[in-house]
Amino acid sequence: MKSFVDYILIFLYSALMFFVWKICKYGSWRYWINWIIPVLILILVGIIYKILNRNEKSSGNSRKIKLYIFVFVTLIFGGMIIHTAIPYNGKLSWKVDEFLNHKRVRYVHRNIFDDGIEGLLDDLEKKFTMPDKMYLEDELLIRFNGDGEITKLEGMIYGKNEKGKINSYLLSFKNKKLEVWLSKDAGLEIDEGRALEPMVDILEKSKYKNEIDAWKKIYSDVDFGIIYYGKKEFFYSDGIKVLGSKKENESVVKTLDQGGEVKAIAMSVFIPDRELNTIRYIIDPELISSETINEQMEEEVIEMSKGEDSWTLDKNTGTMYTFVKTNKNIGFRLVVTDAALGSRFYKLEKTSDGGKTWGNINSNPFLDATGMAEGIEFINESFGFAGLQGGSGEHSKIYVTRDGGVSFEMIELPYEKAYNLPTKGKEYGLTIEDYKYMTMPKFRNNKLYILVTTGFFEEEGIEFYSEDEGKTWQVSK
Repeated sequence: MKSFVDYILIFLYSALMFFVWKICKYGSWRYWINWIIPVLILILVGIIYKILNRNEKSSGNSRKIKLYIFVFVTLIFGGMIIHTAIPYNGKLSWKVDEFLNHKRVRYVHRNIFDDGIEGLLDDLEKKFTMPDKMYLEDELLIRFNGDGEITKLEGMIYGKNEKGKINSYLLSFKNKKLEVWLSKDAGLEIDEGRALEPMVDILEKSKYKNEIDAWKKIYSDVDFGIIYYGKKEFFYSDGIKVLGSKKENESVVKTLDQGGEVKAIAMSVFIPDRELNTIRYIIDPELISSETINEQMEEEVIEMSKGEDSWTLDKNTGTMYTFVKTNKNIGFRLVVTDAALGSRFYKLEKTSDGGKTWGNINSNPFLDATGMAEGIEFINESFGFAGLQGGSGEHSKIYVTRDGGVSFEMIELPYEKAYNLPTKGKEYGLTIEDYKYMTMPKFRNNKLYILVTTGFFEEEGIEFYSEDEGKTWQVSK
């Protein structure tokens, strides 16, 4: 009887280990505890029975078999449980990670007026060995009441430890609890533009508390907010205050108002959930003129165009680029010279050095016609096409050059030879006069093809082809 009880206990032990593995793998301990408790009770009953009948003897072979089974069960399920502690292999791994890397810090110095950001770092230092210099991963958000008491804080800071490895600290302060998730050797890179130290200077120099006091007279019982960005890009002057000389402030505003860009260490002060102008304090501004920005954007578009098989449009300026496929140093572009009522005038420029310099070769490539450039493409340095579409997108014209853009002539298609209209066109009762939109020519099998449709967005139309570089055209069957 005692030997039979031993086997029952081994079975119950196996079931217990299975339930423990389930909890470690998937969680849901509240469900599995309903199974574990009865098993534990039965195991306890079995142990009590064995104690009361301890004088009963079993054979040595029987004891060895039961011991082997017990060890086997322990190794199998023990290994499975240990596996769930490996990162991303089970619920237990998250609990282990939380135990090792998740800390609750007593946030005492949390008055932004009195303690600044140094109070946060001092309280973190009591729990962690913090790096000497801290950086911001994205942005740091702080919300506080009218007395300066912090009610919410979110952000990630990081820095190099004494071994040169980067540790990161994910911070979240809500309901009077500062939660910190530590990640060792986080894989982040040091970005001096994200240093946390300048925030101390901005808090001291900005006198932001005066703004808070002014807002408190207008709005009662509201929280206020601060977002520190590190280095940030600005394109508008609204709300910007430079913590420097008056001349420096004027230069920043002028640069932005003229379409330029400013990069600066920045901190915003605002009232959450209120339509009120945010105040943006900045230091160490780097001014980038609109001319420089345009040059940079032009360079990007040129490089992009070199990698394309057709034309590329600069959406900021309306300039259209193309480069000869066999020689990327040779390129052409249609440059807007004037615009009125949705139509544009263009000139044609050429480069022979990959876009570094451009020269005008045709001031009137579309022969006095106006519209929107449809496309531009050169088969080689001499032979190319340029398309011009109407503002409505219902008609367009294609122009061909055989002397490298010095002169153009408009392509005339033999519409009188187009006897059969597309099926859809017939269904809608269309006539040949409705087909006025000429798509840009496509070159395949030593022939040029132009598809004429009823509009820019249509894909079905009448196809024409040419075997002599666009001098004569035939209707495709």
